[in-house]
Amino acid sequence: MKLKADAVIKNINGTTWLATVVDNRNVEELQKILRHEDVTIEVYKTKKPRSLTSNSYAWTLIYKMAHKVNSTDEEVYLQMLERYGAKDYVAAPENSEEILKRAYKVVVPIKECMLNNTKAMTFKLIRGSSTYCQVEMNRFIEGIVEECKLLNIEVLPPKEVARLIEMMEG
Repeated sequence: MKLKADAVIKNINGTTWLATVVDNRNVEELQKILRHEDVTIEVYKTKKPRSLTSNSYAWTLIYKMAHKVNSTDEEVYLQMLERYGAKDYVAAPENSEEILKRAYKVVVPIKECMLNNTKAMTFKLIRGSSTYCQVEMNRFIEGIVEECKLLNIEVLPPKEVARLIEMMEG
C-alpha cells in the first residue's frame, strides 16, 4: 500500500516525532498493517509538476520551429528533448533497448560496458516533458527559447518569460 501524506515534525520533551495526515479512507487499513506487519516508510521531498501554461508555451514554440525548419512537431520536440531534456544514464543488458523505449521518450545507446560480468550497454535515457517538474520544464523552455531566437522566431519578451517561470514556481 502506498500513501501520500503531509508530514509535521515536532520535538516533544527532547524526542522528535513525525506526524502525518492521511486520507480517512486509508486509516483503518493502515492501522491493520501497522499492527501486524513489518513496514518501511519512505520520506522524500515532492517536486511540483510543470504547469499546463508552461507546457502550452513550449509546444507553441516547437510548432513555430517545426514550421520554420520544414519539419514536424514531433521531430523538433525530440531534438529539443535531446538538447535540453532531463537525462538519466543507465547500464543495462544490451537487449534492453526496446524495453527502455516503453518508459522513455528517447533511448540512446552510448557505449558497451560490463555489468555483473555480462556484456551490457550504457544508455542515455530522456523522459518526455509531461513527466517534468518545474525546474526541468524551466530548463527545457529556456533552451527552446534560445533556439527560437537563433531562428529569428518571435518569443515572449524576457520579462514575460520570467513571469511565466514565476507562475510555474508559484
